[in-house]
This record gives sequence, C-alpha cells and structure tokens, in this order.
Amino acid sequence: MLGGIRFGLAALTCGVLVGCHAEPVGLSGNADDAAGDTASDTASDGTAPADTRLVDSRSSDAIDADSDSADSSDSRDLGAADTADTRPPPIDGGSCGTLVGGPTMVNVGSFCIDSTEVTNAQYNVFLAAGFPLQSVSSDPISCTENATYGLPFAESAGLDKPRVNIDWCDAYAFCSWAGKRLCGKIGGGANDPGDYALASKSEWMAACQSGSPTAPYPYGATFDAAACNVNGSGTTDVKSHPGCRGPTAPFDGVFDLSGNVEEWENSCDGTTSKGDQCLLRGGGFLADSTFSRCDNNWMRTRESADPDRGFRCCK
Repeated sequence: MLGGIRFGLAALTCGVLVGCHAEPVGLSGNADDAAGDTASDTASDGTAPADTRLVDSRSSDAIDADSDSADSSDSRDLGAADTADTRPPPIDGGSCGTLVGGPTMVNVGSFCIDSTEVTNAQYNVFLAAGFPLQSVSSDPISCTENATYGLPFAESAGLDKPRVNIDWCDAYAFCSWAGKRLCGKIGGGANDPGDYALASKSEWMAACQSGSPTAPYPYGATFDAAACNVNGSGTTDVKSHPGCRGPTAPFDGVFDLSGNVEEWENSCDGTTSKGDQCLLRGGGFLADSTFSRCDNNWMRTRESADPDRGFRCCK
C-alpha cells in the first residue's frame, strides 16, 4: 500500500517539477526499506517499539492536495551553476551565538534549536547566497552527487510555509550555510539511528519531549488532534497552530515539532551513499496519533523528497 502511495506522490512531483530524483520519491529499492513499509505492532503502552519502522497510512489524495508547495517555481535545476558563497551579514542569535539565516533559535539548555521549520522565504535567501554545491565541495561525502539545491519559491502566497520537496543533503547544506547544523546528536555530529527515542542522545527528541521523559507529544502526554497541523490537507504557515509547542519555557518557544512536515534528522544508517537511510521526525500534515509522536520511527533515503517533508536546524 505504502509503495503505491509513495509512487503516486513521485509521479505527481515529477509531473509538476522540472527535475526529479532518479529514484521514485520515498522508495529505497532495498530490502531494509521494503521491511519498513510493512505493518508493525505497537507496544501495549502506545509507544513505538525500538528499531521498528511504522507503516505510513496516509492518503495519497491528501498529499496531492498540497501541490501548491510543489509548483514549477520549486523545481530542481540540475544545471545550477556553482557560485561563490555570498552570505548575508551575521545575525546576533543571543545565547545561541552568531547566525547567518533561517528561523530564530531557542536555547533549550545543552543546545539551540530553530523555533520553527525552515520556511520558503528563508530558503530563498539561502539559494540567493550561492552556497557552494556539494557536488563540488563534497561536504559531506555522502552528498557528492547533489548538484542542485532547487529553485526559489516564487509564489506571492506561501512564503511562510515550510520549505518542502528537498532532500537530506539540501537540508544539511542549508544548516551549514546558516551557521548551524542539521539536528543530530547532543554535542554535535550524527546521532545513531538506534538512539532515536533517547532524549539524552537526540537533539530533536530532547526538544520534542519538552524536557519530560514521559511526554510522547511536544505539548504533553495525550494526543490532541487540534493542537498541531495533523490529519490535514496541506502545509500551513509556521506557528499557525499556537498550541503546537512545549508547555513550559524554554520549550514553549519551539513550534511544530509534531505535524505540518516531516523533519530530516542527522541520523542515518550509513555515511557514504545517497542511498543511506536517514530518519524523519514528527510526522507531516497527514500524521495521525502514531506518526505525530516524538518517538515516531520513520526512515527514507537521503535523495528522496516529498511535498510533506522539511527540516529545521540545531546549533
């Protein structure tokens, strides 16, 4: 079922965008990924069992409804030229240090995290800066085949929605340009995929649990379908669901860790290939009570990109 959903999404994306990834969006073509598309039981207490990938029960029609985020202005230009890095003036990030771009950050103790998902407007600034392509810089080595970061979002509306239709390598590059890093292990570097549910290890998990080891959602212990953009028909502006944040400071300044878009994490099962499987967190606008949990366990290849997939950065 999932394969059909994702293949349909790939067809939609390729039909709208000028360039597409060589592999159908969301399909890894290997046995491990195929195993991730089968149903897995949930523990009696409602938590996702460790090392178990969840079934994506979302509707392809609902994903298609978000096609406004994947118009021709958001195409992937494989002929994009490499230009010198022209970063904008540094931004005073307060206790989070000097930043270059992207969302404002929140200091949650041992690290800082973007207050929202990266928006179309913020990604446009990154594209205009001409950050060196990874096919030239080989940073990281697993992204040496990434020869484009996409094209600017040119619609008059939607600039405050999360940037979507980008792969893991695009997200990694943006965070590097912005003076940050793609959220991974507390203290820096990649987080082991097996530690995805440990708030003591994963930056993303620590922020999502809002400092409470028993909280399966950023806002608390009980699923609230109205708190975040879940079970919906498309992405919404960041912060448009004021209840989708932590209940207490400093976590009440971090929005949309559940729903709206799935978020790439620097947590992969390999380090050298575009086919490495990397974690996605928090569920997208189609997420239900399971997929929108902080401990949702969902992996896709670095090169895959979807209309319900975005990211945020840490520092």
